[in-house]
Amino acid sequence: MLDNVGEKVNFDGRMLEKDEYIQSVQDERIWAGEIFYEVIRIIDGVPLFMEDHYERLCNSLHLAELDMQLPFKLLQKQIQALLRENKRITCNLKIWVTSYEGLIHYFININKHFYPPADYYDNGIRTVSHSYMRRDPNIKYVAQDYRKEIADIMEKQQAFEVLLLNQADVFTEGSRTNLFFVVGDLVYTAPEQMVLKGITRKYTFQAIWRAGAEIVEKPVGRDLLYQVEGVFITGTSIRVLPVAQIDTQSFESAKNPIIIKIGKEFNKITNDYVQGGR
Repeated sequence: MLDNVGEKVNFDGRMLEKDEYIQSVQDERIWAGEIFYEVIRIIDGVPLFMEDHYERLCNSLHLAELDMQLPFKLLQKQIQALLRENKRITCNLKIWVTSYEGLIHYFININKHFYPPADYYDNGIRTVSHSYMRRDPNIKYVAQDYRKEIADIMEKQQAFEVLLLNQADVFTEGSRTNLFFVVGDLVYTAPEQMVLKGITRKYTFQAIWRAGAEIVEKPVGRDLLYQVEGVFITGTSIRVLPVAQIDTQSFESAKNPIIIKIGKEFNKITNDYVQGGR
């Protein structure tokens, strides 16, 4: 895979140089089956919400009738070793698990990432809508055709994210994010059976409660966007990011007091976790 930006990569517990890693992944049999993954943000050497990511990876494999063969404690040690070898304390890290003809392999690498600059939070970002139904939103796996389709849309329309609509023309989630709509003190988001249960989404719920707002797990239709006062997306690298535009419709999300409060509370939750993990 081409999103590695580290000099060392963990392949099935062995530390490889970048060139050795490239040779290893050229074996097409490794990638011939299903590919599952997790992206973990590393802050000051602490893997953020590590337990949640491990649980979700195990759940994805369980739903695919596979067993996770990497114990949690061992994974922690291998992550810290990889960070030391790459001399990184702040980055994104990716865990890949592949399965082909009964053989399971795993990779851990320093992942290419983008952390939005301050003006993205101050002004909000542009998004576009797209009709698409995930095969199973609760399994986090690689779908190459889907990734290319989304990348082409973002490049063509100069959008930061693509927001997905289902067959009923209601918004479910972003292509790589979870999605929230604000109406007064209510925050609407699609129920968990319709979306990938994002780790950031879980802690965003906590931030919403702390901000004094109420969560309504109900998707918002395209036809109801005129009632919406603010929109934001969440994800590993972006945290809580205001949306300024969906297609041609604009929102004052970056100035919305509820979204501002939620962002601050989420940052507090993150900081507390990192402090506790040192």
